[in-house]
Amino acid sequence: MPLTCIIRITRKVLAPMVTVFLNLQRGRDSLDLDGLVMVGSQERATH
Repeated sequence: MPLTCIIRITRKVLAPMVTVFLNLQRGRDSLDLDGLVMVGSQERATH
């Protein structure tokens, strides 16, 4: 199996896990995807 294929599979598996983790860290519903990117961008802009 080529390395690029392994990287794609890993990314597809890890991305949802990271999303759930970030939402739980922020006290939001684990599958709430709305505004997730905006929250991270706003926090960086204020620091």
